[in-house]
Amino acid sequence: MKMRESMSNQKKFKYTLKTKGGKILIQTIVSFGSKRHPFPDDWKENAYVQMALQEYKETFVKRHFDVEISENLDFDI
Repeated sequence: MKMRESMSNQKKFKYTLKTKGGKILIQTIVSFGSKRHPFPDDWKENAYVQMALQEYKETFVKRHFDVEISENLDFDI
């Protein structure tokens, strides 16, 4: 019973970073919610949840990739 309760407090999402051509570069599964702060059932209409999902998207990209700006116009690849 305790395991079932904890699972209902969370919601899992898969984040995928892929090229416009469809090549998958990296994927991760993230759980949102806890016993103390359960994930809301109305998450699709909840502005705060939508902001949190978008913020994690930015965190996901920043965690795995660096974007560099340079005056050196020679390509490294």
